[in-house]
Amino acid sequence: MYRDSWQDCLQEWIGSREYAVELLRKAKGWEQCNDETFTYYACVVGNQRLMYRRNTMRTDGRKMFRLSDGLARLMMFDDLESMKHTLSSIQYWRGWVSAERLNQALERYVERME
Repeated sequence: MYRDSWQDCLQEWIGSREYAVELLRKAKGWEQCNDETFTYYACVVGNQRLMYRRNTMRTDGRKMFRLSDGLARLMMFDDLESMKHTLSSIQYWRGWVSAERLNQALERYVERME
């Protein structure tokens, strides 16, 4: 009984965050500036103001989101520090993370908890 309720809780936890990751993937921003390497965009996702960048030379258009309290709140954490504590596999020193990498970190966390 306890294991089933724990699994249900874990699935609910991951499901709500996977939805947030999907919102990040679909986010459309307004170009703010660019340089020879990156183009920077601002966007609003789930009531949070976020910034992402795209490598100007990459054709796949992968978005890298700025690690911030707003991103952490979108992922349903209190702040960036609590997200760092929970999702420790993200390389926070880089300052940017893709939606795909966030999803992988969530999956790793759930695997550790099971």
